[in-house]
Amino acid sequence: MAVLLETTLGDIVVDLYTEERPKACLNFLKLCKIKYYNYCLIHNVQVRSSSAELHHQATFLRNEWISDRLTL
Repeated sequence: MAVLLETTLGDIVVDLYTEERPKACLNFLKLCKIKYYNYCLIHNVQVRSSSAELHHQATFLRNEWISDRLTL
């Protein structure tokens, strides 16, 4: 399974290792579904690396927690 991240500098395909890390993949997919990564800054990408660094400026209204929105 893979996820496509569309950026201003081009697209990034993120391969998900669902067999090896099912919980991490599920959490990532849930965050994608609620558009958590929209307008997120990607500040470190290494070619052929297993990770990228994303910076999200989280703002919570009325003490809303991100975990409250994580439902598939």
